Amino acid sequence: MHLGPKRILLLTLGILFSAHARSQVSITTFNSAIVDTFTGFDFDGTSVPVNWTISSGETFKGYGTGSSTSTGVWSYGSDATGVNTDRWLGFLFGGSPSNLVTFTKSYINNTGSTISTLLISYDAFQFRSANGGYISYFDVNINGGSSIGALNFTSVNSLPTGVQTPIVATNRSITLSGLSLSDGQTFSLNFVGDRGTGTGSSQGIGLDNISVTAVPEPSTYAAILGAVALLGAVLIRRRRQLIPV
Repeated sequence: MHLGPKRILLLTLGILFSAHARSQVSITTFNSAIVDTFTGFDFDGTSVPVNWTISSGETFKGYGTGSSTSTGVWSYGSDATGVNTDRWLGFLFGGSPSNLVTFTKSYINNTGSTISTLLISYDAFQFRSANGGYISYFDVNINGGSSIGALNFTSVNSLPTGVQTPIVATNRSITLSGLSLSDGQTFSLNFVGDRGTGTGSSQGIGLDNISVTAVPEPSTYAAILGAVALLGAVLIRRRRQLIPV
């Protein structure tokens, strides 16, 4: 069972009291993806990825491969030492202190125009399986609003217990239209992770390659193309004036 909009909103408001607050990421141009790969982060309890917040009350475990049953926030990867800096933002919860974690990144529209469409995508991974255990999942929302179904990820509990090899990426993406994010307005992208329903142990799941791209309105495209065409015409005219007759 996934979180309802009201519950998600309450959880997101709780992020405001997180001790790990970071600044907003500036979106300055259209059609330019802002991507998080979590390279090099260890989640040692003293630092989190830059520009992200993680809901308070969770235990930071550092590096892991999915072999450990210790619950908390993990930097998942192919090793438990951090030698391989290609990491994933992950969690595995057992009900204490919470079944939930919320990862949040805030953005600010500095394009000079209203953003009406966002392209959002990410890769979800299952690093550890507990056969027959809880079915863990991520619900994704903007500004604490309704869950965006196309971006949600649900793990499975039918795999053999232990580390999953190989780790398979499940891509989630959407073109989110109908927005009205004015210039200077901020918004947050929230990944609400839940231990899920069932009994037994939880699944260890992670996030990577989180990408956000602002797409201009068709009218903006027309204005840009018109400006390019006008500039081209001016350059051609000047060039002709410089050519000796």
